[in-house]
Amino acid sequence: MMASLDVVRDWMEKWGAEKYVQTAIQVVELRSAFPSLTDKPYRGFSLDPTRFVLKVKDGPAFAQKLRKRGCMPEMEDGGHVIFICTCQDTGKVISNLTSRLEELRDWMGDCAPIPVPPLPKRVLSPREALFASSRVCPLELCEGEVSAGQIAPYPPGVPVVAPGERISKKELAYLQEIGYNMLSEVRIIEA
Repeated sequence: MMASLDVVRDWMEKWGAEKYVQTAIQVVELRSAFPSLTDKPYRGFSLDPTRFVLKVKDGPAFAQKLRKRGCMPEMEDGGHVIFICTCQDTGKVISNLTSRLEELRDWMGDCAPIPVPPLPKRVLSPREALFASSRVCPLELCEGEVSAGQIAPYPPGVPVVAPGERISKKELAYLQEIGYNMLSEVRIIEA
């Protein structure tokens, strides 16, 4: 493993910077060819030059279509699919991605905003919930249960349900709508 790291370090010192710049240029070209996040709305901030965040109407469905075509995005949410390009993504890889995206152009654009559910009902304090006796259960079977931990889909990583809050039909519907895995196991308070 150490020898492999030496080889990679040597490659990065000799050719890595040049390859990184080439990758960043290719990502700029992807951003201009397809609806995506750009630096313009973020005055004073800049995006990672090798990260391509594509705007789509349905992130999970779009990502699934890409996977069937042999393209593997890093992640997706309700309205975005994210690609993190590296120095090893040659022109052939980017060209293949571009072709697959062209095939799916009708699925691109801004998604309809998903209304955020109202705050869940607090049953216990977060401290009481974290130290209470709990069990693990698939999220889809948790309607009416009290959460022993937070349920925070990533991205963006903001909790939808905090410890001590009751999981209602509204939270479950919201999580399903944004593409959260409903088979994920969550900790709930023992009855």
